[in-house]
Amino acid sequence: MAKPAYIHDYKDRHGKRRVYFRKGDFTKDLIRFLPYQSQAWNTAYAEALTEAAGAVTQRHSAGTLGRLIGLYYKYSEYPTFAEDTKRTYKLQFEKIRAAHGDRLVKDIERIHIRAIVNSLSDRPQEANLFIRYVKQLLYFAIEMGWRKDNPAARFKKLKVEGDGWSPWTLAMISQYRDYWAIGTRQRIALELFTWTAQRVKDVAVMHRNSIDDNVIEVVQHKTGARIWIPLHPDLQAAVEAFDHKGLYLLESALSKPYSPKSLGMRFSGWAQEAGVPKGYSAHGLRKTMGDQLAENDATAKEIMAFLGHKTMAEADRYTRGADQKRLARQALEKLRKGTEQKRNLANPKDKLANPPLNA
Repeated sequence: MAKPAYIHDYKDRHGKRRVYFRKGDFTKDLIRFLPYQSQAWNTAYAEALTEAAGAVTQRHSAGTLGRLIGLYYKYSEYPTFAEDTKRTYKLQFEKIRAAHGDRLVKDIERIHIRAIVNSLSDRPQEANLFIRYVKQLLYFAIEMGWRKDNPAARFKKLKVEGDGWSPWTLAMISQYRDYWAIGTRQRIALELFTWTAQRVKDVAVMHRNSIDDNVIEVVQHKTGARIWIPLHPDLQAAVEAFDHKGLYLLESALSKPYSPKSLGMRFSGWAQEAGVPKGYSAHGLRKTMGDQLAENDATAKEIMAFLGHKTMAEADRYTRGADQKRLARQALEKLRKGTEQKRNLANPKDKLANPPLNA
């Protein structure tokens, strides 16, 4: 059957079917009312016609980036995001809306995006966030029928020196262990962050039921990935030594789990109290574990499985670093041997300076 008037029925770039009623500036998601001509569909369609007729003019004009952002909040995958993910998206989108909300989406070209990125060249992290989120918005514009292309699609991120998370040295970890004895919550926190190599949000919700047959199950908050990590003997010892009152592996003095924000701040404080320099956080231990896995010949795929990365490129960072260190050591050893050989050839008498005892 022919689609009803004002209905846009298509599959988005993820292969998901979407059905929108769109008349002028008014848009409404009707996918949940399918099939067409069912009682639920007819009711929803009639309501959409009524709402479109009385739609209130919004703050930004039709066709602008600001208007697109408002529609993204309602009709993209945004409503299904976790609350903290929504806050992250909204923070970045509102920055874009405040600076560029009156730009017409159809008129945005690559040169405009390049100019904005260039203006942020002294703040590469901010520039990269702009690229990421404006790209997302323009893909949505294509899905909404506002554009046929995405001028931000092939923009490369600016290079950022470091990522803000400093890996711990093995000496720092030993120093922390020397200060915080086995059986303390400070110690079990270190072992959890070290031997699971998971993010603060994931460690905060780990509980004793997550452990089965010496394996701890983790559902990563950021990626949704379900992974299983073998329980290292040091972590097992810390778990067994801690006097749990509640269900969670790491609990406060009130036997309650820490919020992720509180846990991250407390752990940084515990580290500084143990003499670890300021600036070394729980996430730094995740990087340390990635480095240690790579330096002990773990493959990128093995690192990817342990840390729960979704792409091989993330794990490749660690193996590249380990390969560089290994090759540098080999190069230095060759240089040392070559220099020693040349010195011996140039000074053959040096070989006789200390003759063998049985000469």
